[in-house]
Amino acid sequence: MTFSGKNILVVGASSGIGLATAQRLSADGATLFTASRSLPADLAALHSTHLTYDATQPVGTTFDALPDVLHGLVYCPGSIKLRPFERVPLDDFRADFELSVLGAVQVLQATAKRLKKAEGGASVVLFSTVAAAVGMSFHTSIATAKAALEGLTRALAAEYAGSGLRVNCLARA
Repeated sequence: MTFSGKNILVVGASSGIGLATAQRLSADGATLFTASRSLPADLAALHSTHLTYDATQPVGTTFDALPDVLHGLVYCPGSIKLRPFERVPLDDFRADFELSVLGAVQVLQATAKRLKKAEGGASVVLFSTVAAAVGMSFHTSIATAKAALEGLTRALAAEYAGSGLRVNCLARA
């Protein structure tokens, strides 16, 4: 698949799924914008414009440098702390919700107008975990946050369907 001529923002591109996604999009010709707290490994090979951004902080003017039209947004910052439920502090639940849900909300609100301007529609891809649907031991905090993200996905998919903006969520164990 070619993404030539498509402006795509990958948030959480410094490692893991975000970095792999950014590498693939870059190889497939996307005009790539990455945003994360630290620089992606081998930024030069990505042919990316990098924006320093911590998804737990307010967006502010971070995305002002983006082009007027975005064809895609990939939001995949993540963390995981596997512990028995009784040993998960409330602050871990808050931190996971802040990163997974509220971070996504901020980025989506900051980029929605750019995404809606894409001729032929734009795509948003969010990342969840199968633990949100099937339940897995020691995953209570992240499963709770990602279940909320899946609810956000379904609500936005319905809300934006008429504008051609597709919103999807992928889950991986």
